[in-house]
Amino acid sequence: MQKYEFEVIEEYFLNGEHRFRLKEKNSNIIVNVSAENVDEAAEKASKMLSNLLK
Repeated sequence: MQKYEFEVIEEYFLNGEHRFRLKEKNSNIIVNVSAENVDEAAEKASKMLSNLLK
């Protein structure tokens, strides 16, 4: 899996879900994911970008 570096833009709760908006530093792509913590959010965002940028 490709290595991405993220910056947390926003952390919030919506309908009982903990959500994160992350920005990939090199491409400025913003990803919105549901996760328990920042590390899990970054992992989910990395998987999402890997699938999208194939």
